[in-house]
Amino acid sequence: MVLGCDFQTNIYGTFKSHKSRTHNSYSLTDFKLGRSLKGTVQSVAADNLGAHGIAGFVESFTGSYFCRFCTATASEIALNEVRSETFILRTKETHGTHVKATLGHIHTNCFGVKRACPLTKALSHFHVVSGYPPDIAHYLFEGIVPVEIASCFKILISKKYISLDDINNSILHFPYKWTDKTNKPHVLPQNLSSRKTIGGNAHENWSLLRLLPFLIGPQIPEHDPAWQVLLDLKQIVELVVAPVHNDESIAFLESKFSDHRQRHQEVFPQNRLLPKHHYLEHYPKLIKLFGPLVGLWTMRFEAKHSFFKRVTKCTSCFKNVPLSLAVKLYSVYFISDWVPLVVSKY
Repeated sequence: MVLGCDFQTNIYGTFKSHKSRTHNSYSLTDFKLGRSLKGTVQSVAADNLGAHGIAGFVESFTGSYFCRFCTATASEIALNEVRSETFILRTKETHGTHVKATLGHIHTNCFGVKRACPLTKALSHFHVVSGYPPDIAHYLFEGIVPVEIASCFKILISKKYISLDDINNSILHFPYKWTDKTNKPHVLPQNLSSRKTIGGNAHENWSLLRLLPFLIGPQIPEHDPAWQVLLDLKQIVELVVAPVHNDESIAFLESKFSDHRQRHQEVFPQNRLLPKHHYLEHYPKLIKLFGPLVGLWTMRFEAKHSFFKRVTKCTSCFKNVPLSLAVKLYSVYFISDWVPLVVSKY
């Protein structure tokens, strides 16, 4: 970012010369020595807030039009599913109409659209309605998964199937292997009954959900409704993170979303569906558009950011944080590249 320029100015200036460029398709055989191949922007991987900020949608998810894929309202998502085709999907034509309606009105939005997307303006082949895939790390593992696990655990504990201490003991003493040792779930807070979520990061919540049948499965009746909600959620997660999909798996995923929605509303009639529940129902169509969504999540970026978070936390210099982070990153890569060569020489 440049001082005195907003996000739209920077993005448009970056891609202004790119708009008129001719784009051709290439295969791996075209990568020959001495040949220059220029890339372009296919999609933008971002969490929900970041995607809406770049794309020009409202950045509040408690308002009426919170979805960037359709024009559903908060009151409608509890009554209708996406596959019922009740909601109007956003298209290039309708989005253009909504953008025109916001021109000259800074503090208003039209069906959730605040302004034009700078990438859509700067790139001839890119459009906002097909360029922002969902991020399953934030939607699922840091959104729906911790909330539904907390709700189901409250019911299972209230029925005396298991206690909070039993769950925490199982988490602490489970024989984790390989990457699960690094990403093992954290113990649940003692005030779980008053919380709406178990907290934790995406990796921890994914591990907890995946290992639940081994951690507490033997103590829970197989056909308990709350337990079935968790098993449905576990199967949905496994389908969403699958690296390969076909028409059958996508159709099965859509049916699982519908079954899980119905079961969730039966077990928790007092809980309203979250906007992220609605986003999940768009996944079958989005998988057909973008391919397996696990290839477009922000988990790898979060892992990269963790390095800078550790450096920022440990350093005592805050005069020029970007410079400190850049120097530290350079020194780490420089040492990792040259130390093995020096050692092998002697």
